[in-house]
Amino acid sequence: KAWQTVPSVQLGDEKIYGSELLGQKIFQEKCVQCHGTYGEGGLAPGILRKGFLEIASDPFIRRMIQKGRAGTAMGAMAKGEHGIVELTDPELDAVVAFMRSQQFATEDIPVSRQYRGIDVNASAARGKVLYERCAPCHGQDGGGLVGPALGNPGFLDNATDGFIIAMTMMGREGTAMDPQGIGSGGNAELDSQQAIDIANYIRDWQDREDVPWRKVQGDVPTGKKLYESNCAQCHGPSGNEGFAPALNNQDFLEVASDGYLQATMALGRWGTPMQSVAERSHGMAQLNAEQINHIIVFLRAQAELDQE
Repeated sequence: KAWQTVPSVQLGDEKIYGSELLGQKIFQEKCVQCHGTYGEGGLAPGILRKGFLEIASDPFIRRMIQKGRAGTAMGAMAKGEHGIVELTDPELDAVVAFMRSQQFATEDIPVSRQYRGIDVNASAARGKVLYERCAPCHGQDGGGLVGPALGNPGFLDNATDGFIIAMTMMGREGTAMDPQGIGSGGNAELDSQQAIDIANYIRDWQDREDVPWRKVQGDVPTGKKLYESNCAQCHGPSGNEGFAPALNNQDFLEVASDGYLQATMALGRWGTPMQSVAERSHGMAQLNAEQINHIIVFLRAQAELDQE
């Protein structure tokens, strides 16, 4: 919290009204290059897919367009923010209104399987061999370790091939995921063809019924006490009423592996108030690995109990 230089922005859930026709025109002119012709995703996430629109409020969408997202290629788009696009308030409202209208389309937009700009025949067999460079962080079978579970259906249903390739080559700023392109300083040193092969291999997991997840061991009552003393101030006593993201959220916990939760608590999240809570980190708490595991086990047990 000491790193935060400006007050947190509290966003409501009110509906934003605007011209859907104008919003569609702006989206087609300004947004499709990254998010795909139909908003299905390309180098950036699929923002017209129902899975996104069902959880993103109108004020959240507007704020992301207006101010951008720190640590990503999504820059500010509002007039006066000096971005590559400068939208007025009515234009921002129009884009939000158009995006919201797509939530109620009769059919969902399929995830794009095509990486535009490189016409190649990807090889899952080559990708499997190359993925050995990724397994130390993401798990041998995509189940997640210190990095997210790439084989998780929730991730694969929403991540396009282009998004996977872009994150592989460019990395994710503020995380342990460094750029992996040749000469970028990462541990994999991949060219474009190799990144596409890896994405093709990862995509083959989408039809698997069983994605192995590495589960941590812990004690629920101990985790509850640790959560209340170290996490509840930001995430809320029950995990869903604080100013920080809701952790008592089954949709989130289905996508986030235990390894991802471990890494987030150990490293923090750059660009947010979430600092490291690991011992010797000089963060807001000083938890050892065993204590972090107790909290993770508690979070999963609490979410399952509340869902019953």
